[in-house]
Amino acid sequence: MKPFIALLVIVCVVATGVLSLPAGRTAAADESCPDDGSLCAMLSLLPDLLNDPSGPYDQVYYDNYAEHLRRLGFTAPTSFEGEDWDNFRAASFDFAGAGDHLQFFTFWEQQMGYSPFLIDQVIALQHLPGSITLLRGRFDRPSVEAFWSASGYTPNTVNGEVFWKLRGDNQQNLRQAPLLSSPRYNYAIFVRENVIAYSSTALGINATVQAASGHAPTVAANGAVAPLLAHVPIDLASAVLGRGAQFGSASTWMMFGVTPGGPARTNPRTGTPVVSLPADTPLRHAYAALLYAPGVDVDQTATAITSTFLSGSSRRTERPYTEYFQDLSVTVDAPNQVVAVDYASQPTNQADLFSFLLNGDLGFLV
Repeated sequence: MKPFIALLVIVCVVATGVLSLPAGRTAAADESCPDDGSLCAMLSLLPDLLNDPSGPYDQVYYDNYAEHLRRLGFTAPTSFEGEDWDNFRAASFDFAGAGDHLQFFTFWEQQMGYSPFLIDQVIALQHLPGSITLLRGRFDRPSVEAFWSASGYTPNTVNGEVFWKLRGDNQQNLRQAPLLSSPRYNYAIFVRENVIAYSSTALGINATVQAASGHAPTVAANGAVAPLLAHVPIDLASAVLGRGAQFGSASTWMMFGVTPGGPARTNPRTGTPVVSLPADTPLRHAYAALLYAPGVDVDQTATAITSTFLSGSSRRTERPYTEYFQDLSVTVDAPNQVVAVDYASQPTNQADLFSFLLNGDLGFLV
């Protein structure tokens, strides 16, 4: 089974440390983000811990299940069986976190206090060794908070805000149920009536409250992130943001995402689609926005990316990239040192786009 919180839980490997704030932010990024669960909107709720030296690894995962299902004409599932569940699994198989922690998925409602099918968007900032995760959905706040109280969380107050604490910073308890044993759920709070925040540290949960209330800078306004946001569509189904070096790219920062679309996933043994998509379903597109250091020739970089895309081969499969991807478009935003890349899935030879990315095998972006 390839599910929803499979993605959800890997996405929940996030972090928070000392709130040391990098320079070069713009408030405009926060103000321009609609409250719609899009990548921009979710980034505008995350505290900006990027470049904080207390966290040696910065990465953000984002998944938008609601938009993905809506664009494909599917209904959100209500159980782990039936056509809606089959459609969901097939439609979201190549999200950023697909495939991990599947053994915990069916335990979500029992251990977290609400159905996983109520979650519409997920975003998580990975800033090791801590964690911050935001879930946007259709929650009943009183019942969720009652569950926290019954599960061992205790209410605490900081700066007039009540948050719920299960354990101390980065602590885990392997004797507890699999999900609640993880430090990523040590602290919890509603930062909106429809947004739950979890963190492994008190600093992380406090930083999230401050950011969500407009009293601290957010990732959306980070000087490295705002120029990238301008080059990706708002309807991304899934996205990853991080330092280019973490993805084998020469860019200083990189944002990579996919939009909802076809082709449908096929059965690897039979080659037949595992789900029927509407005839007018657009091709899934991938978007990459790469930020380069001052002095880098972005025009030359764009030319090199195009050339490698058209003539290069996958390191893992030794097959041309054009067998997996098509319709390349590369544009240059010279004032902001950004190169933007847009391409579509190859219907005849599908590829898990995030698998390529996370395995450092997107050679045409290096």
